[in-house]
Amino acid sequence: MSAFSFLTPSKYKPIQGKDVAKAMLSVSKKSEEGYFVHENAEIKKYHQEIRNEEGKRRNKSANTKVSSSFPSL
Repeated sequence: MSAFSFLTPSKYKPIQGKDVAKAMLSVSKKSEEGYFVHENAEIKKYHQEIRNEEGKRRNKSANTKVSSSFPSL
């Protein structure tokens, strides 16, 4: 980042490609038709929603107990 990045409006700040790709996947799952322009703030919002969903799934799978057919000693 440059020393003057605070002067750049958030609308024009860069976003990582993987974040854009995840946001595109999220938007593509909606059943809206037409042409849309998604600004940085909206892309970041979609990306945050995806991260929250991934975290919930990760926590859910971590809390799932694996049962064993062997008796405990």
